[in-house]
Amino acid sequence: MEISDDTFSQRTRLRQFELIVEKKSIFVNAHYLAELSPYFKMLCFEDTFREAQNGRAEIEDEAYDEVIELLRFICPNDDYVINKSITGMILANFTMFELRDLRRQLESYVQNEVRMEKYKPRDENLLEMIVEAMNASFPPSLMDIMYQKLARIDLDHVKALIKDLPNRYSQAILEGVQKFIQKASVICLYELRMSGCIKFLREIVNNVPNSGRKIATEHVLSNITYLFRWTIPIVRPAGASFFQQTHFYTTYEAFAYEWTINFIGSPQWPEMKTVWRLFLDHCKVFNQPTPLAIVFKLQLVKGEECSPQIASVPDAYHSTFFSNGNYRLFEGNPLLTLLTEAFDIHSRWQGGRAMLTVEMSFAASDFQIQLNETLPIQSLLKDGDFRKKLKDIHDNIAPDFIFKTLDGEIQSYKSLLYISSPYFRDLFNSDNITLNQITLNYRREAVLQTLSYMIFGVFESSEIVDSELIPQMLKCAKQFQLRMTQFDDDIGRVLIFQLLKNLDNLDKIIKILSLTHRQQSYYQVKRMCIAMIVEKHYRRFVQEYNSDAVGEKLDIFERLSSATVPSLSPVNRIHSIYRGTTACQRILHYKKYSSK
Repeated sequence: MEISDDTFSQRTRLRQFELIVEKKSIFVNAHYLAELSPYFKMLCFEDTFREAQNGRAEIEDEAYDEVIELLRFICPNDDYVINKSITGMILANFTMFELRDLRRQLESYVQNEVRMEKYKPRDENLLEMIVEAMNASFPPSLMDIMYQKLARIDLDHVKALIKDLPNRYSQAILEGVQKFIQKASVICLYELRMSGCIKFLREIVNNVPNSGRKIATEHVLSNITYLFRWTIPIVRPAGASFFQQTHFYTTYEAFAYEWTINFIGSPQWPEMKTVWRLFLDHCKVFNQPTPLAIVFKLQLVKGEECSPQIASVPDAYHSTFFSNGNYRLFEGNPLLTLLTEAFDIHSRWQGGRAMLTVEMSFAASDFQIQLNETLPIQSLLKDGDFRKKLKDIHDNIAPDFIFKTLDGEIQSYKSLLYISSPYFRDLFNSDNITLNQITLNYRREAVLQTLSYMIFGVFESSEIVDSELIPQMLKCAKQFQLRMTQFDDDIGRVLIFQLLKNLDNLDKIIKILSLTHRQQSYYQVKRMCIAMIVEKHYRRFVQEYNSDAVGEKLDIFERLSSATVPSLSPVNRIHSIYRGTTACQRILHYKKYSSK
């Protein structure tokens, strides 16, 4: 019988891999850790790693007690149960060891525990948590929770706590704390430019609807800047291929655009020289806005040592494979040179971190719903529109044709039907000249909406968000031989109009999303619904639409969880986009509005 060992100081049948930390041995189960972390997978099983071959590795710049605490947290006890509580010490190592599931637990811990009034850590422990969360690029909303907690103490005491920290930490912490001490929810930084005053509004709030923020009427949103910070552990096998990838989303209101960063090192034959590439690429399935500017920034960190930050503007790269939207640094670029030198086997930065920041600027109009054409709805027709005149004329003429539907009758006019559709021209042939009615196996509303569009080019009303109505309208339009592509497109425009009217109504957005799911024609509407849920309603969506829900909400959740490719179901897309969004800081730029 094996003796319990929660100090990991003895080798067991399962714990065969040896870690050396501060000259002390720690024995771990390499297979278990490799399942949790790509860092341990490479360290323990990559054949080209000397550590993998020897079954032991020395971990530099990490504290023995902190590593033990981390292992106690992620490894089960003798009863096969993981029941340790999260402590400030846990934060110190999960980024270095790439424990992604632990990151999600820690983010949840900050979100649900740290923000509670009863949570009162020691000031020093809270400061350590903040520093490690900064290293891990926690989203601004979670950083704010910790800043607000630290702001409960005197500002002079905060300054005393951070005085020995490197400037990049102390300055950020001081700014974060001050805005809560001053009871300000946002920081507005004004920069005087030749053209006037541009306001930078740093969004540090979490899930607050944009429409809820009161912006001075003399300022309008002009640009949006996104900052994505990627921490790359500086560890690589000798002579082998190297590949690191991550992705994030640039989101605002009803738009979410996906971006992927790749850092690749591959041997070049026959020279056996490693060729390094770093590039940013957008999702190629859909068109995305072109950034006004992109800047890559790099800083190397190991322990307390930091390299100077270096910035570089990538080149836009176009090819048959990549198309537009691929931005890369070519060989010889100073930033790429510094990054690749850091990954040299003999580099003094080995075991440290490469902090890569991607700064992207866009025109605000790229993220705003724009309905450039008049919506095809009768009530929106302007006075003098010939379609409105045509309807007014026939309102004073006795109808001569009747549609009998499943739930009522519709009166219409043969003349209008005849000139509007080849279906009715064929129907009113010489043999059926006296025909004055037909029966249709559709709801009255579906037939009415379709007839209005067929004759006047506009729908009877915008109230078409109905899971049964639109399929019947499509069948009816097909029977009447309408141009289906245009009919589909205009239904999509009305759905976007409905979405725009209900941005703050989660249930209405869910209804539109459920309607557009599996309908390829309305995929753009579907993407916009998903983006709006992520942007404004994520927390409520998770709470109300889940496997524990009941009734209609459970039915909707199950419907939105299904897809031919499960990972692309609306529910999974909402969660993945949210995770990719929280890692990206957003800055809104306002300019002074002139009515001239």
